[in-house]
Amino acid sequence: MIVKHFFIQLPLLPLCLIGLFFLSGCSAGDTPEEAAFQKNTAVLGTWWWDTKKDDRQDLLEFAAKNMVNEIYFSTIDFSADTRGFISQARQMGISVYLLAGKYQYIEDQTGFINLMDSFIEYQQNVGVEEQFSGLHLDVEPHQHPDFDTRRAALLGQYLDFVIWVCAQYKTNSALGAAMNHIDFDIPFWFDDELSYKGNTVKLFEAVIKEADRVCVMSYRDTAQQIFNTAKEELDCAKLNNKQILLSVQTAYSHEGDNISFYEEGKAAMYSEIHKLKNLCDYDNYGVAVHHLRSWYELKRTGSS
Repeated sequence: MIVKHFFIQLPLLPLCLIGLFFLSGCSAGDTPEEAAFQKNTAVLGTWWWDTKKDDRQDLLEFAAKNMVNEIYFSTIDFSADTRGFISQARQMGISVYLLAGKYQYIEDQTGFINLMDSFIEYQQNVGVEEQFSGLHLDVEPHQHPDFDTRRAALLGQYLDFVIWVCAQYKTNSALGAAMNHIDFDIPFWFDDELSYKGNTVKLFEAVIKEADRVCVMSYRDTAQQIFNTAKEELDCAKLNNKQILLSVQTAYSHEGDNISFYEEGKAAMYSEIHKLKNLCDYDNYGVAVHHLRSWYELKRTGSS
């Protein structure tokens, strides 16, 4: 009835302008693509991989507008610039974690140790408001070029790396007073069975037990599918009283259009993330979006 009345009152408007009015969503304020996300979990995190500085302020403001409270920031720059960035993010209610992710760390820890030495020095020489809040490690053994032929060996080395990192750095007071997390990103298919502390367990179980928190790369474009891919990890996190993050993808994926929200757009992603609350039924879960730049650009490329 409202639409009918609209056409009666405005008979002289060109049809193209009328169509444009509806497509733009002018009657409801912001379009779905521009509307900010209202999170319904304690944690909403996002990966920040690129180090370009020309639009860093825009990205940070976008994150804050969308209620992000954790950023996983990839950098080897431990300068005054990083101090200022972390301090500004904190003022916006956002904690910044150091993001690192090279599969080479599995077989040779030299690069990781060097990074950690710089990280520790940084943490020791800045104020609490300028410190990173933790480590977020995106070390993916399946990126190794020999993974298909050396799967079992590489996954075993990966678990050794996880155990070593947690033993070496989790209780290291030199990391600073604000240090409270060592996170690991894991794919949803870490079901391989390995020996762990005298028992045979699935790989994801061992990582969950070792880490302070895991983030499951549960990349699907409906709430039900996201939940289905991460259900075992959720159950394990509950059993071990650990926080767990489920993650969604916004970048284009060559694996199919059910992997990412690239095709569906922001409004669809926000709707599906909200639906996870009832499916997960676990207060200590959160959501992470991969990654900040593609999420930011999704407002222009998304079709919803």
